[in-house]
Amino acid sequence: MSPKHRTRTPSYRLHRPTGQAVFQIDVQDCYLGKYGTDSSREKYDRIISERLANGRRLSEPMQTQRDLTTVELIVAYWKFAEGYYRKTANGIVRVGDERGEHHRPARGQRPPRPPDV
Repeated sequence: MSPKHRTRTPSYRLHRPTGQAVFQIDVQDCYLGKYGTDSSREKYDRIISERLANGRRLSEPMQTQRDLTTVELIVAYWKFAEGYYRKTANGIVRVGDERGEHHRPARGQRPPRPPDV
C-alpha cells in the first residue's frame, strides 16, 4: 500500500509567542500578520486559493524573510542612535532626559535624589 498524501487545506491558526496568524505549507510556516485581522484573513485566502488553483502547489515560491547583513544592521542602528541620543556639553544624553545628566553617575558619586513631591 502506498502512503496517503495529506490533501487537507492548511488551517489558519494563532502563533502564541508572536500573536501572529500562521499556517503551514510544505513544512514551512507562513506568517500573515496580526491574528484575527481582516488583512491576515485576506492574505490567507489569497495564498490558499492560488495554491488550490495550481494543483496544490504555489505559483511562486513563498517569499521568506532574508537574513539581515551586518552592514544593514549597523546602518539601521546608526539611524536609530542619531535620533535617540543627543550630544551636550556634559556628554551624550538620551533624548527625553530632562535633567541633562548622564543616566549613570560617575564612579564614587551618588545618584541624584528624586524631586520632592
